[in-house]
Amino acid sequence: MTTSQVIHSDLESVQSYEYATSPPTESPSGVWGSEVNKVVLRRQQNKEFAKKSRIRKRAHLQTMEATVSALEAENESLRNGIAQLVVANEFIALELKILEDQLGGGTSDD
Repeated sequence: MTTSQVIHSDLESVQSYEYATSPPTESPSGVWGSEVNKVVLRRQQNKEFAKKSRIRKRAHLQTMEATVSALEAENESLRNGIAQLVVANEFIALELKILEDQLGGGTSDD
């Protein structure tokens, strides 16, 4: 259905309601013209609101994607830090074992 068909359909609904509730105080063209303007204005406002909504949604999505990228980079950095600490811990544990063996070996000779 085209926009003009929708407007015409809406106009017919408004016109039938107007005639059913009370007779128009103005000429039919004046009443219908103002109703058409209202319908057109409402549709235009809805289009503008939808466009702004899509722009806000796109901006929010871009912000979220940037946040995800930053968090993924931070996660990778933290994982690398953990891996380095694990290696350092293994090295220290090995040194401790060597020192304990030396200390244990020195006390048994006494």
